[in-house]
Amino acid sequence: MKILHLSDEGLPDIRLDRYAYIISKMGYESYFYGNTEKKDKHSFNFFKETETNRIPSSVNLGFPFFYQNYRKKFKDSYKKLKPDIVHAHNLISAKICLDLNIPYIYDDHEYWKYQVKARNKVKISLFSKRKFTNKLFTLRIKQWEKKVIKNAETVITVSETIANDHRLINPNSIVIPNFPCSFEINQIQNPPGKENILKILIISNYNSSEEKNSVDKYITHLSKNDIDLTIIGNYNGPDNKNLTSLGFLTTIEMYKKLPFFHVGLNTIHQGKKEVGYFKFSCPNRVFQYLHGGLIPVIHSEMSFLKTIIGEQSIFVNNENETCKFLIHMKNDSDFLKNNPGKIQKFARENLVFDNYEKELLKAYLNVQN
Repeated sequence: MKILHLSDEGLPDIRLDRYAYIISKMGYESYFYGNTEKKDKHSFNFFKETETNRIPSSVNLGFPFFYQNYRKKFKDSYKKLKPDIVHAHNLISAKICLDLNIPYIYDDHEYWKYQVKARNKVKISLFSKRKFTNKLFTLRIKQWEKKVIKNAETVITVSETIANDHRLINPNSIVIPNFPCSFEINQIQNPPGKENILKILIISNYNSSEEKNSVDKYITHLSKNDIDLTIIGNYNGPDNKNLTSLGFLTTIEMYKKLPFFHVGLNTIHQGKKEVGYFKFSCPNRVFQYLHGGLIPVIHSEMSFLKTIIGEQSIFVNNENETCKFLIHMKNDSDFLKNNPGKIQKFARENLVFDNYEKELLKAYLNVQN
């Protein structure tokens, strides 16, 4: 069986890597068609072949020239490869399959309706280009999302809360969360013991105003109390004596760093909070933290996460509450000496992408039937 993953995003994409790995375990072949590779280093490659073309972001806005060009190039590639299944990632790729009358699985990584609501909460100058593109993108989502969901052979998404909404349109909607795969987990090597000094980590690319605002709040609160924070990602903010930036790391490099920390922080996007997106959220980094033996700190409105990880996490309402918890933990010797084995055992037993192999195979066979 040939499975073609179609994405307007380029590789590396860890969710696509996970699918390709699972598919290879089944004895099938994975192919990729999509955007040119990102600048990020690629840790893994489980695709038999990849074909890429530059796909400008304006494709998502439905501009005829760019959209039709993407559609034509994909159509040519599809005819040449003759895949058994097209696994379309995100909205625009699924829309192209729908236009070409190609049966597809729609993998909704984001829940676009809420993403655009959150995006529109960010304050932008009235006359900026971003203001216009946001309005046009919102219009496209309204035009396309229900059609794409309704006509998919199967809809796959990352949380039960998103799937429940999608089932109102397409009953054949399943959940495969953003859990790490066994090939990722195997990169983790625990040190003999953690230091008795509170080690806090945040994974953030610091690449949007919402992301920056949240990271900056953590830095401000923690530095006032002389608590150190380490950031993995492309941080380009001001220097701070309590901040260590490790820069961008590959997935392998990141997993090797995790076990040296006690706590993993998550950015709190105010726009997403205001539009009610948190109950749908299923961020990669939370599960990566757990597999590394860290306790993740999560917003209390992330109800899907509460149902699957519960007591393994600390739930807060804002960055200030997070910092109060960390100040308390700073001098808690029992917490600092805590063996991460219990957290990791829970993660290994419950939070592994490989456990969804049967659901994925069933979805693929549904397309063929």
